[in-house]
Amino acid sequence: AGLTAGEERDARLARRATDLRAALFLVMLGLSVHQILRGHFFAPVLTLLLYGADLAAGYRREKQAAPVSA
Repeated sequence: AGLTAGEERDARLARRATDLRAALFLVMLGLSVHQILRGHFFAPVLTLLLYGADLAAGYRREKQAAPVSA
């Protein structure tokens, strides 16, 4: 059974959102490491790490809620 055009579009959008979330997580992680290397430990690093952790948690929740395709 094939997917309808709407289902295919939704699947593509979900993949793009996942890719964007993963890219943002890596950017946040990289910026955190950059700030640590510059010696700025508290405000910038903690904020970036918290944002990154939130992105990762959202990604995990999204994967758990996604229906399994047959």
